Amino acid sequence: MFIDTHCHLSCEDYDDISLVIKDNVEAGIDKMIISGCTRSSIEESIKITEEYKNIYLTIG
Repeated sequence: MFIDTHCHLSCEDYDDISLVIKDNVEAGIDKMIISGCTRSSIEESIKITEEYKNIYLTIG
């Protein structure tokens, strides 16, 4: 099992977050821990973690 322990998934950075997640899973990344550092990125990250069970969130 591989876990990406620090990444940023944001509509600001990617046109299709679901494709980024799919590509990572296909590459062998089973889980991802995304980091939220601003209020808007935290709110967006919470929505992502609610949609994808293999995505987790850190705040700071």
